[in-house]
Amino acid sequence: MNLAKLKHIANESTPGPWKVGNHPSKVVAPCPCCGDIAVCAQYGPGEETENYNSKYIAAFNPQVALELIVEIERLRSELAAAQRRFEMSSTTSTDRGVILDTISDLIDEWKAAEAGGK
Repeated sequence: MNLAKLKHIANESTPGPWKVGNHPSKVVAPCPCCGDIAVCAQYGPGEETENYNSKYIAAFNPQVALELIVEIERLRSELAAAQRRFEMSSTTSTDRGVILDTISDLIDEWKAAEAGGK
């Protein structure tokens, strides 16, 4: 998902709020000079489907898209920070010492088993 591209598209679109128009096949947005303008007109298999589609399109308008992008970016940032904290905490000298001691013990056990098996 290209968030930058989605953000650009949302910023360049007709500002909202978007809503279902006077016919279920139209989604409209306010225009300062001429009242509501249609931002989407669709024709489908029936009025009920057109109404659901219009409600969906109006609900996921550019402002909502931008808010979702901000939330995705925030969560990605938090995840990256948490990963960095984990990486830093798992490579402390104490942890490295424990890991090296464990590896050393395993090597000694392996060598002893090898020597005993010959």
